[in-house]
Amino acid sequence: RSLNISGNNSVVVSHGAWQRPTRFACRLKSKGFRWVYVPQGMLEPWSVNQGAWKKRIYFQLVEGPNLQKVDAIRAVSKQEEVNLKRALKGRVCLIPNGIRKPVWDEKTDFPVTYLFMARLHHKKGITHLVNAWRRAMHESTSRLIIAGPDEGELKRIKPFLKGNVEYMGGVYGTDKQTLLQK
Repeated sequence: RSLNISGNNSVVVSHGAWQRPTRFACRLKSKGFRWVYVPQGMLEPWSVNQGAWKKRIYFQLVEGPNLQKVDAIRAVSKQEEVNLKRALKGRVCLIPNGIRKPVWDEKTDFPVTYLFMARLHHKKGITHLVNAWRRAMHESTSRLIIAGPDEGELKRIKPFLKGNVEYMGGVYGTDKQTLLQK
């Protein structure tokens, strides 16, 4: 059975930068498909500076020229939008990753628990979060739980880990699902 996929009825969305996603989507673009490029943070300054000389050469020779063919570039955060517009000067639009908004009902327990679940890396902004929490929420009955492996920021946030702020370390598998449900 044929799916009848063509450039007339389909859009290619490439996720991530560098090599396969871009090359594959670019090939489909040449066959008439529309192409939405989603670098998902891979063209952010911090990411580009990891292995910078290889990435700069590859970008100049392959990635950059291929990006001249995209129909749209999707940024998933406001900062990424600013950086992509500066770097690519292309058709960049901000479309954040979707999340489901929780439904509050009478049975919801208060105070509310806020969860930061990501690696503790300066790129993720955890120090900004705990600093803002300390200023705005230090007397609140709400809690902030931080879960994720340390990648250099734990020493910077340790002074904030008291009162209504708790660090759990890396959380994986079913423990992650349980924490998200709470």
